[in-house]
Amino acid sequence: MKSNSSNPLIKQLSVCGQIAERKAQMLREHDCEEASVLEALTAEQQNQLGTLLTILQKHWLVDHAAHHQKVNNVVFRRKMSSCYRQTAG
Repeated sequence: MKSNSSNPLIKQLSVCGQIAERKAQMLREHDCEEASVLEALTAEQQNQLGTLLTILQKHWLVDHAAHHQKVNNVVFRRKMSSCYRQTAG
C-alpha cells in the first residue's frame, strides 16, 4: 500500500482506506461479512471515524462544487467571448 502524499495524516488515511478496501474485497470473495474489517475498533471509535469521514466528505463536496462552478464560469466566459467575436467580425 502506498500514498504519494507528503502529509503523514493524509498518507495514513489513504493507506488505511486501501487496506480496508482490499480486506473488504477479500471478505466478500469468501462470503464473509465485510463489516468485520472494523473489528479492531470499538463502537465509539467506529462512530468517531464515521463522524470524521463525514466532515471530510462534506468539505470535499463543497470544494469540488466550487471548483466545478469556477470551471463552468471560465468555459461560459470563453464561449461568450467566442460568440461575441463571431458576431462582431
